[in-house]
Amino acid sequence: MSIFSRSFQKSARIWSRDRSNFEVPDVVMEELEKISESCLTFEEHKKLANDTENDADQLYRVLHFNEELLKAATEIIGFTELRAVLGFSPPKPWTNSNEIKSRVPANATIEQYYNANESRHRNGILRYSLEDKQVSSAVKFLDKRFPVIRDAYTKSYKHNWDGKKKIDRKIVDYMLDLYDTVYDSIEFRIYDLTRRSKIEECKPKKDT
Repeated sequence: MSIFSRSFQKSARIWSRDRSNFEVPDVVMEELEKISESCLTFEEHKKLANDTENDADQLYRVLHFNEELLKAATEIIGFTELRAVLGFSPPKPWTNSNEIKSRVPANATIEQYYNANESRHRNGILRYSLEDKQVSSAVKFLDKRFPVIRDAYTKSYKHNWDGKKKIDRKIVDYMLDLYDTVYDSIEFRIYDLTRRSKIEECKPKKDT
């Protein structure tokens, strides 16, 4: 039985109002280049996707699935680190829901305000329905193979906000827009890992 059930969804993500207000540190951009300089073998991709169906469509299926899976994992890492910086609770288990709360009560706590607005920054264009255990496994994979992703978020957040001001709605909006900026810096590098040409040029690592 295939683990890949397609679920086309409308994007819930909004775009930053003014990206010029944010800065991804040069050292972070240099570290992110390590992703572009790396590659994953097809065997690594199959293991990541947990795909055991050895058929003619396997390469296409696995690469497209992993593109979505790694984007979701990158998203969770970014939100986890942002919540930690702001002093909020960790993200809830992954769901494929793109529900957006259009109104936030005036008396909502600042964390409730954040929770309501985080969904607006999710990358909702998913072709596959993902399970929380799949996304959690991908997060562990990225932390081990590309720890620079988590570092990129953390360093960028701390570079742009010193944490000295009281957190209000304006700061939450600012930090969520900053999340978008960092995510975009990572996303195309993740896509590069799932290109067929990148797989074909990748050589298996030799055991040392």
